[in-house]
Amino acid sequence: MVFIGLGEIKRVVLRNTVIKLAILASIFIFVHKPEDLWIYLLINSITYLANIIFWFDLPHFVDMKAVFSHLKWNKQYFMAALSITLPSIAVQFYISFDQTIVGMLAGNVQLAYYQQSQLMVRSIITMVGSISTILMPKMAQMLTAENGQAEVIKMMKTVLDYSLLVGAYFTAAFMVNAQKFVVWFWTKSFAPMGPVLWISALIIMIVSYGSVYANQYTLSRGLFRRYAMPFYVGAVVSVSLNLLVVGKYRAIGAAVVILITELVVCALRVWVVRDELPLATYFSNQWKILVAAVITVLVMAVIPINFGHLFIQLVVQTILLTVIYLAVLMGLREQAMRGLLDRFIRRRA
Repeated sequence: MVFIGLGEIKRVVLRNTVIKLAILASIFIFVHKPEDLWIYLLINSITYLANIIFWFDLPHFVDMKAVFSHLKWNKQYFMAALSITLPSIAVQFYISFDQTIVGMLAGNVQLAYYQQSQLMVRSIITMVGSISTILMPKMAQMLTAENGQAEVIKMMKTVLDYSLLVGAYFTAAFMVNAQKFVVWFWTKSFAPMGPVLWISALIIMIVSYGSVYANQYTLSRGLFRRYAMPFYVGAVVSVSLNLLVVGKYRAIGAAVVILITELVVCALRVWVVRDELPLATYFSNQWKILVAAVITVLVMAVIPINFGHLFIQLVVQTILLTVIYLAVLMGLREQAMRGLLDRFIRRRA
């Protein structure tokens, strides 16, 4: 967070990318059979320990001696830190503890279906959500400047549009490819996981959109209570519904619960800023993105692509759905897509 706050985004992204690629490569190299489970767990544990490398660069940006020499109790800072930490704990109830409930009530096989689908979609959410992470320090700076609120409102519109644009695309892509992707990536034994991934894909769009309100606005403005409240509600909704649903509907039930939970959290994130942001203006164009995603999924559902190797089918489906998605956006004259196209044309000219 120190480097993000200082605007050193390139340093964070580069090192995180190297670490994750190294860990992924290690899994393929060293994990080959069920007996290698301990190796898999060890590799994943190193993911968190690897972040210690950021400490080596801190002395170049922060006087560490001064920091430690001035450490003292400050109730104001402690309460502010606590208000940020507690929501992180609440989040674990609906992105981690839900998996514990699935394992207890539905068994390890259903847990594997749910856990792997969540792992896949959360990795995409992290990538799309990097937009908010990168721009959060800039947003905080703008709020302190003259006419800062007007600039923030303008930037929020742009970031919301692009986050929804990208999030909706990945949602449509996963929904279209879910069944074939599961068989290709995890083998036929995971075929029942297809519907779980299909449902889970919807949270890519929802979380990517809602996180802009949370990270770029409420958090950057120091509105910690508004930032935290949706997480607490989400934790209650998730635990309650999972206990009611998972026993009967298993992994699919858990996927529906996380979808409902993320919808509630996203709605609350929007609701807490309703008096400060021109939501009607934001929504006026975004319905086109949702329509484009729905049309893409429906069209691809009636176009059978069953020729060649399974990987070839996935590639063809992805190319085709991309063309359909972009064509519908352009047909609806969606602003964000037109803006990207205009920039591309100007650079080529």
